[in-house]
Amino acid sequence: MRRKILALITPPIAVCRYGCTSCCIAPIFVFWLASVGSVIYAFFGGPAELDGFSWGTLALGII
Repeated sequence: MRRKILALITPPIAVCRYGCTSCCIAPIFVFWLASVGSVIYAFFGGPAELDGFSWGTLALGII
């Protein structure tokens, strides 16, 4: 169960610990970092520079 929770919360660390790090860590880290950045960017209005919260940017980050 700990392995699944770690994979959901921090995929790069899960790959380092349980998987083939040399072939998987870079792509997973790049996508994970982009999604975290997208979620944070949603709070600042997203690319449309909205005055409030950008739900589309949040959805993109979650996906």
